[in-house]
Amino acid sequence: MKKSVKYKKAEKKVAPKKTAPRRIPKKAAKRAVKKAARKRIRGNVLATRPQKKRNLASKNKPKVYSDALIDNAKFLHDNVLLLSFSDGHQQTVDFYDFLNAKSTPPYIKRYRAERKFKSFKVENGNLVWGKDWDLMFPIKQLYTGRIN
Repeated sequence: MKKSVKYKKAEKKVAPKKTAPRRIPKKAAKRAVKKAARKRIRGNVLATRPQKKRNLASKNKPKVYSDALIDNAKFLHDNVLLLSFSDGHQQTVDFYDFLNAKSTPPYIKRYRAERKFKSFKVENGNLVWGKDWDLMFPIKQLYTGRIN
């Protein structure tokens, strides 16, 4: 008699499916970096952390010093003044767009006339027009030369 031979089915080896790497949202990535940094702290020794990237656009912006005051102002032409600040910085400022804007109130629009515009004064480091300081601007705007 013949012995019956049972054959096992050959199992196919299937390679695991390859999936695309999972993208981590920026917030989650930041949290993971902070969490990893906390784990690196042992006792009083703090492991080095990655440095923050500096914004290169901020290098091109002029610095505004809180202690900068206007020393001198000189009328150049039309609605343009040359301002000298206490830190040595000089800036030409054009007030034409501000004075001729539709949103400018009527009591300020009277300074469009050259005679009235020339009546500015420098008081306590500020550039002012009028007896009761009708018109004045923040030092930051004058320092950068952009009037809003």
